[in-house]
Amino acid sequence: MGDYPVLVPFSLLVGGLVAYERRDWRPLPLLAGGLAAEVYLQKVLKILVKGSKPPEEDSVGPPGDFPSGGAARTVIIFGLLAHLLAERWNLPAERRGLWSVVLTVIAAQGGSRLYLGRHWPEDILGGWLFGWLILRSLLRAAGGTRPGELA
Repeated sequence: MGDYPVLVPFSLLVGGLVAYERRDWRPLPLLAGGLAAEVYLQKVLKILVKGSKPPEEDSVGPPGDFPSGGAARTVIIFGLLAHLLAERWNLPAERRGLWSVVLTVIAAQGGSRLYLGRHWPEDILGGWLFGWLILRSLLRAAGGTRPGELA
């Protein structure tokens, strides 16, 4: 779910639909900027931290190290798309429902990395924090957030 073959087409599709509906194409560079920031900042962070990987024989697929890029990408992309969609919904129940789905997707992606033995728990937590920091930075750069959103 946090891999590029899933997130790139999904973010292009949903971001394109949001942009088309608004007649405002700013969401697409935000999504691209989020992915680029994750890729390049994660490389720097991996050099600085030098985390260990789980044993390959216990992992289904290639193991990763700190921070989990998939966890970060999931927070960035789904968080940004949810923020863009929530801007047009006025009812708090609609927003809570949307954010509940997003948090479930984020938790499922992180949980799957643990279940498959591809990351240590601190890799997932670090990825979520890393993704949240990038998401907050993107939203600030795009003009801030409304009170009570993504606190």
